[in-house]
Amino acid sequence: MITRRNILITSASATALALISTLAFAAPPLAKKDTYKVGFAQTESNNPWRIAQTESMEAEAAKLGYQLVYTDAAGSAAKQVADVNSMIAQGVDVIFLAPREEKPLIPAVMAAKKAGIPVILLDRNVDQKLARAGEDYVTFIGSDFVDEGKRVAEWLAKNANGKSKIIELEGTTGSSPANDRKKGFDETIKAAGGFRDPRIADRRLRPRQGPSGCRIPAAGTSRCGRDLCAQ
Repeated sequence: MITRRNILITSASATALALISTLAFAAPPLAKKDTYKVGFAQTESNNPWRIAQTESMEAEAAKLGYQLVYTDAAGSAAKQVADVNSMIAQGVDVIFLAPREEKPLIPAVMAAKKAGIPVILLDRNVDQKLARAGEDYVTFIGSDFVDEGKRVAEWLAKNANGKSKIIELEGTTGSSPANDRKKGFDETIKAAGGFRDPRIADRRLRPRQGPSGCRIPAAGTSRCGRDLCAQ
């Protein structure tokens, strides 16, 4: 089945690998070659999003005739740093990185820069105060997560009339999507005013593994009762 998500994942992978041909002017630059050895450091493979992303990268690399060096960090930032260091040791031409968390992956990005290997970030970003696009890595391909959180809060402010409590289910602790969506959501909810105190009745980590990631925690639901508006 072709879904909007599948189209977005495929488009992002195609765009990412197509960037290789333009990296002669990147920081650091990439030498012009007939084919490339490409590293892809995936954060995990325990949910459909990541599986589809990996399959898309593999398919696009095969279509372009590139050698893909793939690693799966299995949800560990420390392993992902080690994976990137291994790719550097193997002499890959470019590294595509989906950083699990914003801060722990900074050393990996800087190590690749020192080795003269361009890095392109996919889906998740790193801390912009510690590493900057165009200087320490080439670019970030992904969503505006702050705007996503802002739009959800705007919908709540318009439709809930400040009369509902909220359970906020967060993603991976320390990741750019979780941090930025929270920033956009919290700032917009606060600016809207009128929500009960506390505005956020509960905050919980939302697991990404399988269907359980979509369930409202029973304890949080019981705390909010019938006033629960959104999760």
